[in-house]
Amino acid sequence: MPQPVAARTDRDAFGDFTGRTRFTEHFAIKWGSEVTPDGDDLDTLARVLEEAWRENERLGLGQPLGTDVYYANFYLAGTGPETPTIGFVGGYATLDDDDVSYITMALEVVEGLTEGTPERSAHDWQSGVVHEVHHLFQMPALSYARDLWFWEAWANWFSNRLRPGNTDVLTFAGLPPLLPYAGVKTSTFNPSGAWGRHQYGIWVWPDLMVRAVGDELVSEIWSFHGVEAEPIEVLGDTLGASGTSLEASFADYAARRHVGDHEHGETILERAARWAQDNPTFDHRITGLIPVAPEPVTLRRPRQRPEAFASNFWRSEGLFGPGTLTVAFAGEREGTQGTPASFSVRVRTGEGWQALGLRAHQGSWTAELAEATKVDVVVATHPGVYLDDEVFGYALEVDYRPLAPAEPSERTCHTSGPAAPLSWVLLGLALVRRRRQWVDRPPAMGRAGSPCRAPAPHAVG
Repeated sequence: MPQPVAARTDRDAFGDFTGRTRFTEHFAIKWGSEVTPDGDDLDTLARVLEEAWRENERLGLGQPLGTDVYYANFYLAGTGPETPTIGFVGGYATLDDDDVSYITMALEVVEGLTEGTPERSAHDWQSGVVHEVHHLFQMPALSYARDLWFWEAWANWFSNRLRPGNTDVLTFAGLPPLLPYAGVKTSTFNPSGAWGRHQYGIWVWPDLMVRAVGDELVSEIWSFHGVEAEPIEVLGDTLGASGTSLEASFADYAARRHVGDHEHGETILERAARWAQDNPTFDHRITGLIPVAPEPVTLRRPRQRPEAFASNFWRSEGLFGPGTLTVAFAGEREGTQGTPASFSVRVRTGEGWQALGLRAHQGSWTAELAEATKVDVVVATHPGVYLDDEVFGYALEVDYRPLAPAEPSERTCHTSGPAAPLSWVLLGLALVRRRRQWVDRPPAMGRAGSPCRAPAPHAVG
């Protein structure tokens, strides 16, 4: 059995594992007195642990706590009374009583690392080991208790980096599109329902951030920022120093997430559909449908108004034909707990996403549609303060003016001038409850609503 190298010291906070320890360069893999693990599985575990350690070092992260002197202990739970316990088939990373990092992993995970199991591939089982190693490197930087979502999202980002497209990252990433109005801090450990794994699915946002900024973003985020540091503030400062903004980054993530415009996006939306089938009461993938109507339509604040760092997704119920489309937005100035609001609004037609320029929480965007197209609108929130359960209200107004059809030569069509701009007074009133009015119009109408009339008959000589 390999012996420890001189650079580190073997120690233990739980008991004596003499003769039941496998050493790697950085880890001491330990098991109890009741089970002897398979040698091939131990070899694979050692390889995966060191691979993950080296990648964290390459990213510039500091050493896990205590490992400058000691090996990082890795315990195989369920192998004897000497080992820490675990109540699920997975793993966790934490500190012992002397504040030295260690990992506990269920034996079932290790038994699947080499050849896999009928339920999961070896690739999938290994992703869990990679995930936990990244947690070791996170611990010196930020308090785990302050923002669980931040820890789990970044650990799953790292898991996907080394084991791309593994089952866990794809499945859990289907939850944020299902519950878009839930803020990024939404997190529980209830594995029986959709809420229970929400924090693991946010990893797509870190992935987009790193792709936009570069690997150096990771070491900046996971440098020590103080035990009282708020991760969302650390993220904002780090992105700002890189030349982008927290608000723009989140708005980009929200828009891409809803339509799967990112790595594994199509597969993740398929997983979201599965979650919706199993949890229909949690299915809020589409906040509401935009009617395709030749008149201004007000879309009032939705039933599920977005929390902080959350979004709503509106989609047209059909295709808008050629014509002029204007989308206008008016947001409430404060959330339900008094926090100043901050919104981003993006519209997608056949030409990609376009951002509404907002001033004082109001703005509009107009486009000439050349052909029939679907329209998507994403409203994202990113206030300066995150309060649990606070939501932010707004109203949208969609004004569609179809292109007037060509008239037969024997008829004339009288129309007024161009459509007037949207009334911001009316849009502001949309934030107060009022009935939406539908106006029936004759089928043969000019652009501004003037009916086509047949010309007067003339004499034949």
